Amino acid sequence: MIQKGLLYFILSALIAGCSQKFKDVGATLEQSIWGEQDIELAKERLQQLPYASLYARINQGHQIHMVLAYADRLSDKDPIQLKWITEDRVMIVTEGGRITKTLAMPQDNLAELSTKSYPFGSVTPASWSVMYDWQPGYRYGYQAKISRKFIGSEAVDTPLKTFATKHYIETVYFQSLKAGFDNHYWVDSQGRVIRTIQHIGPDMSKIELLLIRDFG
Repeated sequence: MIQKGLLYFILSALIAGCSQKFKDVGATLEQSIWGEQDIELAKERLQQLPYASLYARINQGHQIHMVLAYADRLSDKDPIQLKWITEDRVMIVTEGGRITKTLAMPQDNLAELSTKSYPFGSVTPASWSVMYDWQPGYRYGYQAKISRKFIGSEAVDTPLKTFATKHYIETVYFQSLKAGFDNHYWVDSQGRVIRTIQHIGPDMSKIELLLIRDFG
C-alpha cells in the first residue's frame, strides 16, 4: 500500500521536472467536473508541443488535456508504463493503451491491474484471468475474466490526423461480485491504441482517452 504522504511525494517529484508541460495542460480534473466546456487546443499549438499528450474524459465530465510525465519499463520483457498527469496531480498509468493504475482521482482509484498482455490482433485465448486492486478500502485481489471480440474497422479522428483502426471490445467479468463491464479499444495498424473507453471497476469511473501525440 502506498501511504498518502508518499503518494504525493512521488507525484510531486514527477511534476517537478514538468513545469513547462503543465503550462500547456490547460485544465485540472476539478475544472473538467465543474467547468463549462471541453478543453480543445488549437491544431497549430498541438503540432508545436514537443511531448506526448492525450485528451481525457472522466465519467460525464468535460474533456481535459493530459501530458506524459514519465515513461518507465521494469525490464526488456515488460511493457512501457506511461504516466499521464493533469495539473492538479491526477495520474493515469497505461501499458499498451490499457489503464493499469490511477492516482488521486476524486473517488475510487485503480491501485493495480495485474494481467498478461495479449497484443490486439493476435490470437488470444477464449478468456484469461486478471487481478484488480482498488483504493480506498483495501479492496485487493479481485479476480476477473477477460474475453475479447473484434467489432470491425473504423476511422478515428484525432486533433492531428485521422487513423484507420480496428475496434475491439473486451468484456471484464467478476464472478465473485456478479458484475462486470465492457472496455473499448480502437487500435491502428502499428498496434497503438488511438482511442479507448475503459472502466476502472464495476460501477466505478469510466475513462475515455484519445491519443494526440504518442510516446516516442
